[in-house]
Order: sequence, then C-alpha cells, then structure tokens
Amino acid sequence: MKRTFMSLAIATIITPLTLGIAPSLTSPARAATPTEEMGPDFSEDPDISPEKEAVIQELIEATNEQNIIVESMRQGLEENPQIPQEAVDEYLQRLEVEYVNLATPIYAEHYNMEELQAMLTFYQSDVGQSIAARSEDVARDSFERVSSWTEMNMRQIMEDMGY
Repeated sequence: MKRTFMSLAIATIITPLTLGIAPSLTSPARAATPTEEMGPDFSEDPDISPEKEAVIQELIEATNEQNIIVESMRQGLEENPQIPQEAVDEYLQRLEVEYVNLATPIYAEHYNMEELQAMLTFYQSDVGQSIAARSEDVARDSFERVSSWTEMNMRQIMEDMGY
C-alpha cells in the first residue's frame, strides 16, 4: 500500500490523539478534550494582557491561520486509511474550536505588542489581505510538493540503507 512519508509522519503524531478521540465517538459520555486531558499546566496561559490577546486573535483571523492549519491537518489525516473519517472529522472540529487558544500563548511568547500590531496592520492592508487569501492554496500546494519530494527521497534513502 502506497503512503507518503508525510502522511505517515502526521499519522504518527496524530494517531495517539485520534485514539483518544475515537472512544468518544461511540460513548454517550462527553470525552475530555486533549487540552483538558493534558491538565491545567497545558491550558493555563502565561499572563497575557487582554489587549495583547485581542491583537493576537485579530492577527490569527486576518492571516487565515486557523483555516490553513485545519485544512493542512485534514489533508494529512484523510490520506491515512487507518484513521476513520469519523475520527478525522471529530479531531478537526475540536482543533478548530481550540486553535486560537492553543496559538495565542505562542504568539505572546515570541512577539511583543509592537511587532504584533505591525503584523496586524500589514495583514489588514489590501496587500496583506491578498496574501492571506492565497496562503491556504500556497500551504496546500507546498504540502503536496513536499509530500511527493519526501516520498521519493525517503524511498531512495531507505533503499540506500538496505531497507
């Protein structure tokens, strides 16, 4: 069965999450989200001012980042026949709900308010909106190209190593 290395890599990362999600599909009880299962240390954000949090959330929206991440994950997960479509759908639904909260502390850690404001100003401009509108297509095309390149090169590397 032919699989790309990238889809295997994503499945390796995502399968433990998916296995945690799958029982909730058949159980009448509400399963804990991955954030809840990881405990309070994961869900507790560093002290982020409400102003900084608002700018970060506007930036994520302006860049279309949430959709790009969800669609990239969809593409990788749907290529793996071992993961049921129902589990993929549930995972992506949860990711969509939680993504902004997951990404906000990362932005807060790496960018100061001045940088965030500058990025937001750019992505709210006509040029920034044009770039953001095409970024999902760029991400999808990049994923496809890297997947093909990885499959070809990984096969050769494995042959060279005697596998």
